[in-house]
Amino acid sequence: MPEVLARERQLANSKWFAYRFMSPLAATKLFAELYRKGVKAYVREHRDIEEAEKANGIADNIFSQPSGSLTQLWKARQRADEFCLPYDALIDFAFHFVGRRHWRSTPRPIQLFGSKNSDVAWPLEIEKYLGDHLPMALSRMSALPQYQTENYHDLSVQNEFREYVLEDLKSRSSSWSTKIANACVGKRHLPLRLARPLVPDAEWPAIASVIRTDLDVGLLNPPPEEHVAGISLAPACIGIPSARDESSSDCRSCPFNASCRSLGESAAKHLADRFGTASPLADARREYERKKRIERQKRFRERKKMGPLTGEAFA
Repeated sequence: MPEVLARERQLANSKWFAYRFMSPLAATKLFAELYRKGVKAYVREHRDIEEAEKANGIADNIFSQPSGSLTQLWKARQRADEFCLPYDALIDFAFHFVGRRHWRSTPRPIQLFGSKNSDVAWPLEIEKYLGDHLPMALSRMSALPQYQTENYHDLSVQNEFREYVLEDLKSRSSSWSTKIANACVGKRHLPLRLARPLVPDAEWPAIASVIRTDLDVGLLNPPPEEHVAGISLAPACIGIPSARDESSSDCRSCPFNASCRSLGESAAKHLADRFGTASPLADARREYERKKRIERQKRFRERKKMGPLTGEAFA
């Protein structure tokens, strides 16, 4: 599915922040895990508890070999990335959405985005749902080393995340001491110097005092510094041959361009050595279509040789 993998370049910059440094395969496996949990919860609530224990929605071995089901799952995960949706929030909303509409069957992964009959209601309702749940998704997001201050390298994804956190601090209704302690100390996703201008000068001494006290008594426990290797900061699309495009601004401006080229060439060589081609799935699909075309032509020639059927043939 080279044409499917080619989309990973654009999606690397649009997916939810927690997945920006995760490989597409790892992200799809996470999506599958959360989808299976969603299926079980949906069946348990709307059908039967015993049936829920056996329900999976997708095969246990879906990642063992190429299949139409795997492609559908992959595309569903990509669509979530396209809209910057946390997978658990999307899946929770989708099963709640179809449950209230009494769907006869459990929605497949691609149906998590509604159907042709809900192309108006689905976008409106998920927008309202995300208004409440995206702030919670950010709060629940673990302290990712790639976003922590000790690994800041002025990358566009890091700057975009910092802007998102700052906007969240402005809009969240909890106390400044709680918000700043979590973002700047508890997770170290944001340096204090960026959060400081948000707070009125008169309030800052009291806020700083609360944070220092929480540190002293152990109520606030920042994670240890974790300096990651440079390659850990690479976008999710790195090394995918079909996603790489030297003519795109994304690839030309990417600081990991050279590493991506090298990894992509290594991946293509590995595929060629093992399967005789750098795109075994695409080649297999073309070969399948070629055989079908030959078979159709063969049947057409055979029918032509037989000539037109007449009533005598059935006498």
